[in-house]
Amino acid sequence: MINAKDFARAYSKQYGVPYKYAQHDCDKFWELLGKLLYEDKENITIYGVGAFKHKKNVARQVRHPGTKELITIPESRVIKFVEKNKS
Repeated sequence: MINAKDFARAYSKQYGVPYKYAQHDCDKFWELLGKLLYEDKENITIYGVGAFKHKKNVARQVRHPGTKELITIPESRVIKFVEKNKS
């Protein structure tokens, strides 16, 4: 598994730029991705990788495992990553 610092180091090595600049570019990329997803509510497709899509989970009734009481889980909105088909 690779973390953000490791990614910036790999970017720096691959493109021959100082780590400081690679880290800045990577930070700005994730910042923009977050803004587009969470503030602007955009769906984002990265061709060859996959897509981030907004999904609405409808409200539903479930049974509490401990008390067996029926409870309602409210409607929620989530962001789901859909991987590109591997064909």
